[in-house]
Amino acid sequence: MSPPIMASGTYPCHGSSRSHFSHDFPLTLLAVTLYLYRKRKPVLYTMLPMLLVLGATISAMFMSIYKAISTDQWMVAIVGGVILFLSLWAVVEAILVVRRIRVS
Repeated sequence: MSPPIMASGTYPCHGSSRSHFSHDFPLTLLAVTLYLYRKRKPVLYTMLPMLLVLGATISAMFMSIYKAISTDQWMVAIVGGVILFLSLWAVVEAILVVRRIRVS
């Protein structure tokens, strides 16, 4: 009998992705920061924690993907890569929103 997928395959990505998607803390801070920026309010109080948590989460995901590739766990690397791509996509979209707000 084979172990469940979480125990055998994708569990290494769980730790680094859990803080990004399960708790949504960095993305929530990103949304609040954009809202405050749009309302011309101070954003430093939400932007600094967002950058810290988002940086830690993304670096943890890079380390998980690197470890998965070095140990030939391709499913873990693929899932981690997809999660990392979605995280970076959200950051790029936020940058585009800030650029649009500055222009108007």
